[in-house]
Amino acid sequence: MLAQHEIRHGPTIGDMYEGLTQKGLSQTLPPAVRVVSGFARDADGGLSGQLDCMVVVGEGELVPNTLRWIYPIEQIIAVIEVKKNFTRADLSEGGAALGKLAWAKPAKIEIRRITVERAFETISGHAFPDDKNDIPSDLKMLCHILVGEAVSPVRILLGFHGYKTENGLRKALSEVIGNAVDTKQRGYSPRELPSLIVGEDAVAMKGNALPWGVPMVDGWLHLLFTSGKIGRGRAILEVIWSRLNYLGLVGVDVFGDDRKLDAWNLLLSAKFHADQNGWEYNLLAPKAPRARRTVNAVKLSTSWEPVRLTDEETELVAWLCMNVELDLDSLPSEAPPRTQLEALLLRLSSAGLVGSVAGFRNRYRLLTTECHVVRLADGTPFAGDNSSGRLTRWVMEQSTSRNKVPPL
Repeated sequence: MLAQHEIRHGPTIGDMYEGLTQKGLSQTLPPAVRVVSGFARDADGGLSGQLDCMVVVGEGELVPNTLRWIYPIEQIIAVIEVKKNFTRADLSEGGAALGKLAWAKPAKIEIRRITVERAFETISGHAFPDDKNDIPSDLKMLCHILVGEAVSPVRILLGFHGYKTENGLRKALSEVIGNAVDTKQRGYSPRELPSLIVGEDAVAMKGNALPWGVPMVDGWLHLLFTSGKIGRGRAILEVIWSRLNYLGLVGVDVFGDDRKLDAWNLLLSAKFHADQNGWEYNLLAPKAPRARRTVNAVKLSTSWEPVRLTDEETELVAWLCMNVELDLDSLPSEAPPRTQLEALLLRLSSAGLVGSVAGFRNRYRLLTTECHVVRLADGTPFAGDNSSGRLTRWVMEQSTSRNKVPPL
């Protein structure tokens, strides 16, 4: 145990915990990825402060006579700020240090459009338009934040000792965030907020849909969630693996069976006011509820299952699978009455299966990456995203007890 080691020299102790973090990550990531410590370089040649742990790809520059490296910001997958003992001061200072990286300008900007699109659709409930300039003003800030997230490294604040309970972490974060907002301190604005804050037995994650997120409601973006049920190692790996998956460096198979959804409690929401060019914040009670809660009718803890459909909804979803978009102002001749379609689309939108195109209220598309429709042996139709294979796994589980699932 590092905490019981005879070494009492502060910098050396810090190096021990950083080395432990690097060693643990190196054993779980693909060969094309390296884990080092050092500095980030932005497009203007400026260097960051020393970074405890960087997950990187490609070639870097070794700092002479050291074991530290300099990497361009665009080659850094993730940055982890490591603390031995987690205190409120560490939350504040670590958040500020990581927050600066959110603004580091990369020399080459390469964004997988699908990454931003899917996150935007998860949070906004609207399909991403063909031209991002068509995004309405009330959603432009969301798009801006997500693009910034996509070109910035994953930013993780890790404390080995401290915050053994979810309530303890929530209370500390409430105080730190409240003070940061009051004093305009860096680190906890929607753009700068760390991707993940990891205590001894409690975790806080950013709701940017990269990978975790829920729909916004009435302009409120759910920014920060907490949990005392999710292991910190798993949380760290999931957020890093998700970024590697977005970049095409690992497949979805690394996530295993993704039908079990995680349990999170909302802590912080924010709403952007364009007329004031600023954010309004809403901090929830520091004490987490005993039961897993829902936020705006969106379940945060459940086993995933596809959307159960009526026969009319099945026909509509199948049509969208083949035709991409339904324009209520230009319906095909064989389409049902508009009022009937509007009712169907409303139900499918509330289920998160379809959404209107941002900026075009009467044009609807699927919000899935790879939508499949199936019928169970009893004839009940379901639809869901199968890009990770979880619909297939769900169907196989059902077929175990229902014998056979015929195709639609």
